[in-house]
Amino acid sequence: MQSRLAQGVVLESGSRRMELLDHSAIELRNMIIRGETTSREIIAATADRIAMEDPHIQAFLSFNKESCFEKCAEIDNRMKGGAQPR
Repeated sequence: MQSRLAQGVVLESGSRRMELLDHSAIELRNMIIRGETTSREIIAATADRIAMEDPHIQAFLSFNKESCFEKCAEIDNRMKGGAQPR
């Protein structure tokens, strides 16, 4: 089954991005520590879900994906340097 995002991108419903959203925040943190995912992948999955669902529920007035990705780059770079997530 496929889902169509607001920007016209089609994702398979079983894609890795959507599966990331099935995990708790603690599980995602641990996956980042183990190198199984990055904060950017998690935010990308979240942005996809917002794009898919928000036109129906209108929960967000705005969402600055680029700003989120900039913060993710900082976090992911710190993690590559050996830092632990906060």
